[in-house]
Amino acid sequence: MESQTLVSVRHRWSVTMMAVLLSVAMAGCGGQGVREGDALDLGENLGSICVPRGAIPKVFGDMDVRNASSEPVTIDAVTLAGAKGMRVLGARVVPFTNESRLVGEGWPPVYPDDLAIYEEDGRDPKGLTLAPEETVTLWTGVAAESGDGTADAVRVEYTHKGRSYYQDGVDKLIMVSGKRC
Repeated sequence: MESQTLVSVRHRWSVTMMAVLLSVAMAGCGGQGVREGDALDLGENLGSICVPRGAIPKVFGDMDVRNASSEPVTIDAVTLAGAKGMRVLGARVVPFTNESRLVGEGWPPVYPDDLAIYEEDGRDPKGLTLAPEETVTLWTGVAAESGDGTADAVRVEYTHKGRSYYQDGVDKLIMVSGKRC
């Protein structure tokens, strides 16, 4: 009986150790296939953007995306990191200029000048390949589920040198249902 218990304990211990080693190996090899990358420059100044009247969809377009690598980067998706009560309605990249940044009402944008840029120059970021050193401005349409919501950042998922990565922007997004932040 005592030897049977010892064999059982050894068996459980070895199964547990194999599971731990397998988990560590998969994490080291990118078990999920997506890891944090550094090929994109998404800005340096950490901050937050708060907008009132959260029941109305908004466009957060204050993020320039630059391919900081010497190889092409292909954008796979635009999502939200750490979102609570907030979701992405859509995204567009527009040519980078001194006036291309935007935080405003609606998705698509409701103001005529912004809507014209969205319609004439905006491109779907999914599948867009950025050449080395190429910069675009990312506009992300978001909605707060109940008028209030937050997200830690806009997340850009991309492929670089055949591998999948993600990077988070530098601004936290906040939408409040009231008239003031």
